[in-house]
Amino acid sequence: MSHMKISKEEDARMTESRNKLLKAMMLALGSYIEQEAKKLDQWRDQSFGQLYAHLKHEIAEIGRSKTKTQQLHNCIDACALSAMLIAKLLEE
Repeated sequence: MSHMKISKEEDARMTESRNKLLKAMMLALGSYIEQEAKKLDQWRDQSFGQLYAHLKHEIAEIGRSKTKTQQLHNCIDACALSAMLIAKLLEE
């Protein structure tokens, strides 16, 4: 394990970065929970390939998005789909 010294500023920045990522991940989880009522947990019945194809589609949509709101929505979907893929891999 590395024993690299980091400054207080670097430590504060890393903490801020972790908090930003946690906020983004919680936003994606919140979006998933909101949609759960109508979609249930159907992702669990989809194959890894199906989820991956959906993720690729969302990533392409991010690139085509015309507004920040559209980008945010598509990024949230991509984050949730990535988490679903991780969950699938952890099941194996």
